[in-house]
Amino acid sequence: MKMTLFKFFLFSILFVSLTFSATCVAFSAEKKPSGNDVYASAPSFAKKRIKNADSLIASKKYKSAWDALGADDSDYIIAKKVDVCTQYFANTEAHTSFAFKDLKKGEALNEVRLNPGKLDMISYDVEKVVQQYESQNGTSPCINYALGNYYYEVLLLFGDNWIKTEPEIRALARDNLKKAVDSGFYDARTAQRYANLRMEEGLYDESVEYYAKSLALDDTNANALYNYALSLMSLGKFDEGIEPATKAAKAYKDNKDFQLDAYILVAEAYLCLQNFTQAEKELFRLKKDFPDSYLPDMKLGDMYAADNKIDKASEFYLNAFEKNPKNLQWFYQTLGLYVHSGYIENAVILCDNAIKAFEGKSSVLGYLYTFLANLHIEAKDYDKAVPAIDSAEKFFEAAGITNLNESLEQMRQACRK
Repeated sequence: MKMTLFKFFLFSILFVSLTFSATCVAFSAEKKPSGNDVYASAPSFAKKRIKNADSLIASKKYKSAWDALGADDSDYIIAKKVDVCTQYFANTEAHTSFAFKDLKKGEALNEVRLNPGKLDMISYDVEKVVQQYESQNGTSPCINYALGNYYYEVLLLFGDNWIKTEPEIRALARDNLKKAVDSGFYDARTAQRYANLRMEEGLYDESVEYYAKSLALDDTNANALYNYALSLMSLGKFDEGIEPATKAAKAYKDNKDFQLDAYILVAEAYLCLQNFTQAEKELFRLKKDFPDSYLPDMKLGDMYAADNKIDKASEFYLNAFEKNPKNLQWFYQTLGLYVHSGYIENAVILCDNAIKAFEGKSSVLGYLYTFLANLHIEAKDYDKAVPAIDSAEKFFEAAGITNLNESLEQMRQACRK
């Protein structure tokens, strides 16, 4: 009995999205955010030095900005120094020593980092600095803010190649970011970073809550909008994910690849809601606006498969594969979904059509004939499987691919049984 492909493609839609990043959850009235300027409540002496450093940073005078911050006599100064260290270093040694440079006109910081030259390294072990400060003053939300962002940057830059293990760094980043945000001492970036960590851990209820906090302070951040939409959809709240995904797409106006991903997420939301009319409208618009991308065709295939329009699904899957023939694994998995759903004949037709489309391209044809042979073996149609194996061998040989001979021989043996 043939079953609908919908449940299979619903799973694949979410899986693909999650391996690519609405009604906002209101933050607690008792813990109002401090806005994007976390230094607004700093003591006047610290605020003056921070303001001076910010002015120098705006002029790309990063060494001068570091010098302007002076002694570690305030938790706000330490937090600002951590920001300078992690965002504006010219060179770093394990993020415990840093070099800074006042850039000349035309110089770019990323280029300097690739070839920093001889710059004086300044020892600034954030963990030791904080320990010394806390021994005299105790901890504070500002210290949590500094440490959370410091460990997050270490996680991004070093991963499991640091003084502490990756799980330890992740836990320290997570715990300090949460303390800062929950105490009300945060900016949009800090709330977003905590949400990112929770999303990576699959804790979507929390990621939704903290992306909402971040977006309440800055609703133009494309990455936060996209991940917020994805978190909502991961909770099955597809209708609520449409608005932030659409906003993310508009915010990605300068990055067409990311913009397409966000619009695809919108289409996926409609597809998961089984609103095929709206999904189809959105995807055909994307085919027009992004003619070189295979994604709209692939998602149209998903949509027609979900609606049990198998012939139309095959048409668009073939279009997608023609635009992106390197994605052999996806094409093979798609054929497998056909088989598991009881549509093996349609899988054979789709594979045959792909073979015709790639006539003359030996390496691709070798794999396609291998797929076709597997389909025939699955259907116990061995008389058709053997010629497909022969063709696969021929095209692999023409392409200089010899590491699959053993697999082809195993397929031949399966046909003899």
